[in-house]
Parts: sequence; structure tokens; C-alpha cells
Amino acid sequence: MPVVAAGTPVGNTDSPEGRHMDGQRKHGEWNVLLRERVATDNLTAIRDMIDDRAVRHGLPRDDVQRFVLAVNEAATNAIRHATGVAEVTVWHEGTWLIAEIRDDGPGIDLPENPALPPVEALGGRGLWLMHHLVDRVSIVNAAGGARLRLEVSCAADGDR
Repeated sequence: MPVVAAGTPVGNTDSPEGRHMDGQRKHGEWNVLLRERVATDNLTAIRDMIDDRAVRHGLPRDDVQRFVLAVNEAATNAIRHATGVAEVTVWHEGTWLIAEIRDDGPGIDLPENPALPPVEALGGRGLWLMHHLVDRVSIVNAAGGARLRLEVSCAADGDR
């Protein structure tokens, strides 16, 4: 699974711009499926919206569940370790379904191969899980926060 060091752009590092977008609205090359503020009070609703958009986009059910769990882990980390609020944007670009979680925190280091913490550890499994749930994980740390990107291929398994 490709991983990029903090601060290193991966491919097209710009995100679809715009406020709340529901459904499929074309913006440049991207088809934005969802753009929402996320906090503890609406995390469940955001998961449901991502699930719905991913299914409508044609992602197989098992992949939808993995994608939603990875986005949940990233959003939970952003809420817990940054300012308590983040922004989640989901779009598709070609055969890829992409989620980007933006926060206003200090940023994070992205190890190339996050280690699974000891069984007795109370936390620290989020990055490890994300790396095992989606095809690509990347992060860009910048002044004013971090952008964590999760990508899953929508191509048939034989085409991955």
C-alpha cells in the first residue's frame, strides 16, 4: 500500500472546493459526493451518508464497509486530536473513491508501515487500521491543519 511522508503531495493534492454538496455535483475533474463538517454529534450520520454515497457509486458492499470504517477512524482521530471538528469530503475521480478529512490540528506523522500497538494498549490502532482497509493513505501537514486522504479503487478486483 503506497504511503507518502508527511508534507509530500501525492498526485493531485487539491481537493474539490465548495460548501456542502449533496449528491453528485461536478466540480472540475471531481464528482463530489459529500462535503460535511463532522464532530461527535453527527459522526454516525456522516458514516451513514458515506455508506449511501459509496453504494450508489457502485463500490461493492465489503469495500463500502472498509471504506466507511477507515473514514470513521480518520474523522475520530481528527476530532480527538485536533480542535474537535473536522471536514469530510468524499468524491470520485476516475475509478477511485476518495475521502479527505481536514482538521485544524498540529498535523501527524504518517509512518510508512504503522505498527499494531500491543494488545493492552487503549488506543493507537487508527492509522494501522486505515492502512489495512483502503488502497492508499496519504497525509499533507500544512499551516492550519492536516489533510488525510483515503483512496479505494472501484475497479473490479481483477483490475486492481
